Amino acid sequence: MDALAKIQAAFDRLLADPQTLQWAFIAGLGLLAFLLVLLIAQVVRGTRNPVQQRIDTFAGNLGNPAAGATREAAAPPGRVAPQTRRLLERLGRGLVPQDVGKRSRMEARLAMAGYRSPRALFALYGAKIVGFVVLPVVVALVAYFSLSLPLNTELSMVIGSVLIGALLPDNWLARQGRKRQAALRRALPDALDMLVVCTEAGLGLNAAIQRVSQETQIQHPELAEELGMVMLQTRAGVDSRVALQDLAERTGMDEMRALVSTLMQAMRFGTSIAETLRVYAEEMRDKRLQSAEEKAARVSTTLILPLGIFLLPAFIIVAVGPTLIKAYEVLTRM
Repeated sequence: MDALAKIQAAFDRLLADPQTLQWAFIAGLGLLAFLLVLLIAQVVRGTRNPVQQRIDTFAGNLGNPAAGATREAAAPPGRVAPQTRRLLERLGRGLVPQDVGKRSRMEARLAMAGYRSPRALFALYGAKIVGFVVLPVVVALVAYFSLSLPLNTELSMVIGSVLIGALLPDNWLARQGRKRQAALRRALPDALDMLVVCTEAGLGLNAAIQRVSQETQIQHPELAEELGMVMLQTRAGVDSRVALQDLAERTGMDEMRALVSTLMQAMRFGTSIAETLRVYAEEMRDKRLQSAEEKAARVSTTLILPLGIFLLPAFIIVAVGPTLIKAYEVLTRM
């Protein structure tokens, strides 16, 4: 306890000295500037040989045909510029955790957001480095040269920007995963209806999945991509049950897990897949109706706050305002 008290007292004395705080801030700013210079150097050196890039792509395709065939779909070029993506991969390659469990969890989160490339994990950690370095440098420069704030406030802003920059990629990834799940959830009822029509017309389950994947490419590209992955896995020799289980794990949706479980039970016990899909499609339709009714029931409660803030004062002014004006005129005449 005495040692902790001495350390705390020494720390308090350092904080009480403005000159010490100023030198600490300048040293931290210099360190951030040095890290920014290293980042710029990585940008300059980050342009890789196009021939080597092609070799890496073909090597990945040979090692995993299904993943290589859908790599462009898994990480569309429109999301991130190729040069930026390669830079992030180069920066984050050395920070990827070696723990298999943690690495698998991060890859599952990336797959849930639609990024299935083996290099997506490197890009994620590279984005963390950029947020950890660039944002604090910008905040420090703005606070030091533009804002006339106390030094303690500037240090707090820099520390807060470090935390925000480190956590921002994870929050963005979680938001992308939720958006993709919402898109898949909207597309699932239509896909189930098409699966019912295809299976009742005599197609097998794999052929029906392929047909639905082709028909939903324009309206529901996320679901078409996931179903296409199932077909690629089955063509590569993976058992259809395993491919369906991978579909449920990639999406992370309870509805998809229930659908996969229902299909696997139908295949195990030899029941009609068309009838099973029809029953499940009806259940999904009922759930959508119940969800819409719940949202409609919550509208009145949700509108209470905006009505009270915006409409009630205006109504009071219109209803009571003339009476108050007349009362004021009468009182002033007396």
